[in-house]
Amino acid sequence: MGHYRLPLGNNFLLEMKKYKEYILDFNNKIDNNNISYLEFHPINCTFNVEDNQTYYNRKDLSKYKGFSYDSKVLDHEFSFRIKRTDYYYEKSCLFYVCTSIFNNNLRERFLILPNNISQYCDLVSDSGINYLYYHSDIDNDLLINFESDYSYQYYSSFYLNVYINNKYCKQIYLYHNDSFKILSNQVKNYCTDKNQFCLIKFSVNSNRYYKTRHIALKLTTENKNKIESNFWKDNLKIILIISGSIVLFIIIIIIIVCLCKKNRNKGDLLALEVNKVSFEEERINNNKVYQDGLLY
Repeated sequence: MGHYRLPLGNNFLLEMKKYKEYILDFNNKIDNNNISYLEFHPINCTFNVEDNQTYYNRKDLSKYKGFSYDSKVLDHEFSFRIKRTDYYYEKSCLFYVCTSIFNNNLRERFLILPNNISQYCDLVSDSGINYLYYHSDIDNDLLINFESDYSYQYYSSFYLNVYINNKYCKQIYLYHNDSFKILSNQVKNYCTDKNQFCLIKFSVNSNRYYKTRHIALKLTTENKNKIESNFWKDNLKIILIISGSIVLFIIIIIIIVCLCKKNRNKGDLLALEVNKVSFEEERINNNKVYQDGLLY
């Protein structure tokens, strides 16, 4: 059995190499009235996660969208057992662990939002959560995906406020699954220096007070040049077919025009020959009439 010892308040990318089971111990050195929040997510394998705090009273963690997570209050030592369930033990297993510490004395809670990785959280009815993202390339658009295990058919269940460099930008009402964009032009209105990080805060709150809900936020940067390049690459076959069809159509039109012109020239020559023959016959007839006249 493998063993990892880790401090709370950090994110980790870990690996199972030799064993199908690992023990993860976490230590919180901050002696305050804190809530510790832990997430476990397999990347290229599958596993079960159990709370290993009490050996004879283990419990499975809550699961949502591939993540296992747990919240602990007033505790400084945590232990979890991770057991692989995919049976491919000869291959290493990569998994992502996110740990956060929230002070109960502070009203606001903050989570760092990584790029292209879902950040999960329990959202209680009487408080919200703030996601922070450090935007390094303001020429790129931002695509934000929101998920929740709770939905209401006719009304939005959540609302999200966007702040850029601590300045209010806009408010968005969210349903069960939603997505929206923040364009680079919008970001540049608040972040004028490309050499500095641009701090973007997403403040999520609930409109309805029924129970604790599980939510997830995922942010992805969109490179405009890459999107344009992918467009031409993905549609190259269609573009070639359309271009070839247009060229073929033009060639056919040119051939038809040339044939029509050639046929018209033949018609003109034929008419000329007919006129020539008619003129010769008329000249011969005129000469004959003239000669007959001389005879008399």
